[in-house]
Amino acid sequence: MIYAITDEAEMGPFEQAGKLFFDECNLVGDFDYDFFLNSWQSLMDAGLGRIWVREDGDGNPVGALGGVAMPDMFTGEIVVTASFWYVLPSHRGNRASVQLVGALENWAKQMNASRLVMANLRTHTNSRSASFFSALGFEEMETHYWKAI
Repeated sequence: MIYAITDEAEMGPFEQAGKLFFDECNLVGDFDYDFFLNSWQSLMDAGLGRIWVREDGDGNPVGALGGVAMPDMFTGEIVVTASFWYVLPSHRGNRASVQLVGALENWAKQMNASRLVMANLRTHTNSRSASFFSALGFEEMETHYWKAI
């Protein structure tokens, strides 16, 4: 089952997924629970963010995805971007990921977005990722580089 989080009281599974994502991706710094939750709550309050949680058949959260809708800086068109996406390793390769991306795409259509953007972190880049995104109609767009300073 997939559901959208509508208020702060439901953020527990998303917060847990945020920390798991942060750790698995070896991101720089320390995960700040309060900042993470407050940022997402602000986006949701402004109507610019939406979060979905995917549960297994027993009602246990197995994945989460957070999307943000913002105008493109060049065209003004609405672009929805998956800013956060995590599925437990034990549930990767089944329908959980497809359902989360489908929920984001449906919201993007409701927001009259012209594009949907998904990132694939280098730590998760493999042939399965490419075929997953391709099967859902995505095209590779760019590569990002970063360094800690």
